[in-house]
Amino acid sequence: MRELDRKGKVLLGGTCALVALVVVLAAIALALRGGEDPTPEDTGPSVPADELLVEDLYEGQRLIPKFDVEKNELDPELFQEGEDGFLHYGEALLGVDVAEYQGTIDWGQVKEAGIDFAILRLGWRGMTEGGLNLDATYQQNIEGAAGAGMPVGVYFFSQAVSEEEAREEAAFVLEHLGGRALELPIVYDWETGGSSYRNNDLDTETLTACAVAFCDAVEAAGYQSM
Repeated sequence: MRELDRKGKVLLGGTCALVALVVVLAAIALALRGGEDPTPEDTGPSVPADELLVEDLYEGQRLIPKFDVEKNELDPELFQEGEDGFLHYGEALLGVDVAEYQGTIDWGQVKEAGIDFAILRLGWRGMTEGGLNLDATYQQNIEGAAGAGMPVGVYFFSQAVSEEEAREEAAFVLEHLGGRALELPIVYDWETGGSSYRNNDLDTETLTACAVAFCDAVEAAGYQSM
């Protein structure tokens, strides 16, 4: 039903006016929310209080345990690409990690390019058979980097699935260092890459224990661990 006001304008009846008001309010609400109703996909999966939702390179979104570890205090704004083409963080030193895949390296040229330190792969455990191997360029790299006056550390590519294997890897590293002094740490580099890796199904607790076992072993020999 329509009716005229005193000035002759057409007015909506009570029911129609109420409907119109609801439509206007709904349109405003949608505009404030971006124009779309939220869906279950928008809200994301439910995350338990003791876990974190992360974006995994291989597995996509996954839940991981939440450990009582302080968050790093790095400022994203301080990461800047310098005129040399390298990514720098404030006044922090700039380093490289290398393995046999980089081939023969001119360490004098690396030093001249502004690189401050090097972390060299000393060895690796096979991803399927699990054998221990020395990096083919380790010896020439440690001599070359040290000869160029660069502080050096080493890393071991681990595929350990037990504390015993982690300690075996640490012993392998120490044997090939032969007591050589390092300015930088011995790094435990544990990686997995899906079902083809022998450590694919390792649980977090065992992985943590492996890392601790390796680091304890190299520290007991007088080195820094990382």
